[in-house]
Amino acid sequence: MYAGQLIAGRYRLVAEGRSGGHGVVWHATDEVLDCAVALKHARAGSAPISEREARKLAKARHPNVVQVLDFVRTDGQTWLVMEYLPERTLADAGRLSEEQVARLGAALADGLAAVHDADILHCDITPANVLLTKAGTAKLSDFGIARDVHLDATLDSGPLVQGTPGYLAPEIAEGGAPTPESDVFALGATLFAALEGSTPFGPRDENPLVLLRNTTAKNIAAPHRSPILRPALSALLRADPARRPTAAQARTLLRDTADRAQEISRTLERRTQRYRIARRTALAVLGGAVVAMLAAADRPTTAQTAAAVAPGLRIGDTHTADPCGLEDAANLSRFGSARIDPDQGNFDRCDIMIGPEDDPTDVKLVFGDPTADDPTGPIERHGELRIMGPPGNSDDCDRTILLPDRYQISIDTVHTGGGAQLCEISQAAATDVVNRLSHSGIPRRKAPIAEDSLINQDTCGLPDAEALARFPGIDANRPIPGFGNWQCRWLSTTGSGTLLVIFDRNTPLTAADGTPTRESGHTVYTESDGFGAGTCAAKIVHRDYTTQFSTTAEELALVVILGPLPPDLRCRKATEIAGSVAQHLPAVSGTEAGGVPPPR
Repeated sequence: MYAGQLIAGRYRLVAEGRSGGHGVVWHATDEVLDCAVALKHARAGSAPISEREARKLAKARHPNVVQVLDFVRTDGQTWLVMEYLPERTLADAGRLSEEQVARLGAALADGLAAVHDADILHCDITPANVLLTKAGTAKLSDFGIARDVHLDATLDSGPLVQGTPGYLAPEIAEGGAPTPESDVFALGATLFAALEGSTPFGPRDENPLVLLRNTTAKNIAAPHRSPILRPALSALLRADPARRPTAAQARTLLRDTADRAQEISRTLERRTQRYRIARRTALAVLGGAVVAMLAAADRPTTAQTAAAVAPGLRIGDTHTADPCGLEDAANLSRFGSARIDPDQGNFDRCDIMIGPEDDPTDVKLVFGDPTADDPTGPIERHGELRIMGPPGNSDDCDRTILLPDRYQISIDTVHTGGGAQLCEISQAAATDVVNRLSHSGIPRRKAPIAEDSLINQDTCGLPDAEALARFPGIDANRPIPGFGNWQCRWLSTTGSGTLLVIFDRNTPLTAADGTPTRESGHTVYTESDGFGAGTCAAKIVHRDYTTQFSTTAEELALVVILGPLPPDLRCRKATEIAGSVAQHLPAVSGTEAGGVPPPR
């Protein structure tokens, strides 16, 4: 093979590119369509790809999978023709942040699910086999030893162990057959490397035999750089393949983790901004007018913009901002019967339900804390307001409205069965919210708020010092509050653990929602994995109330522990801390609106 060679009368080889143990990839030109393509053929000693396998790979069309375009046989060789991408891989990207790893992992898991749905196993997911586009989209590539799940032959029949040491599942290192579960493990190991800079079995440049020995011994390291990402990665890296999530479940787990990581980064930024403001104030007092001028020049974007923002577009008192006033449900009635449900989730959220009551599409409107990050992805400007869509070619339908004072409003449209209209609904809702804000400003709560409602409480002040001391290494002096102080996090300084206290509203809980106990006069339902894998949630029932639909709902305070503790110990500590939180909740009046009795 040589540059300039014409393959199958159509594909002109330009330059040899990546070369692995199972094949060689060439940059080529499709002379029929006049576009760049990548051509791959198996190395000598490796079994060529079959037409059946190529056909299945071609059907696995997904934005996070390198697309197979053609399959040709010529001069006794078989070639796979694929979309061409610049040769930048995840291995070249260095260590990434926890949110970047979770977002990228969710996208790759989605692509892997599409591959599995096509009855194909990848068998060699590694950082070097994840290509990154200029826009930052991650794509699974190099199906060099992929196999059809219904066939015994693989694209590489030579090695005794198929795959790359450091990323192999233990059952593969022991000589077992590849499965979807082993692909999920390899994905987890790849994300581990992107986060930690090493494989779960040792450094990337470790002797392969040492890596294999650690793999067969199931010496799987736990990630330590991110307490938020640790439960998700630990689930993907479980030694028992039967206990690993599917690729589709991994996608959901990683997406939720990315959202939690983003939430923490936002609140940390808010704390940093407060510190900077306090520091500049002190400097101004000590240094006089000159220092004051220098400090003003260093004022963060949030403060600069807040001064220039029209009063109606400032969030101001977060407790009075009304998420249910952001949108009129009637504006979305073209998608089906629409109604507002103000009793879902935390107090920073309002839902619009569209369609049948037993299977609605849920449009979630949620206020968020200020962000210092520059917007990414497509942006629509509407005066002082901006609508941000997801970056790249993501199929995510979320929209975010950035306010002039850097506060945010997220719009997430979900339906259990998916649906082609989800993105259209999100965009319509975002446009309506922007129009409403431009005309009327931030909506304010008008209905009187019950004195005993949790909306009046500060989650960061609920657990006392004794309760916080029950969590190993918790930094009790550095709580991380969320919007309205309706959620609060504490991070461990000695390990990878997190404590979260968050308010919620829900239909009345039952024994199906956890093991019920009585703590400080309140019913508490404690559930392992109740806030995601690797967590324990103790759900404190504060009070019952009657909704606008004449149904009963409950205000809850959730105590959630995330981290490496054994499940029983994790739940025991969550329940103990819940007892302290329950003790500091406000007293509930004898009868609630609508005649509903106080909590049990």
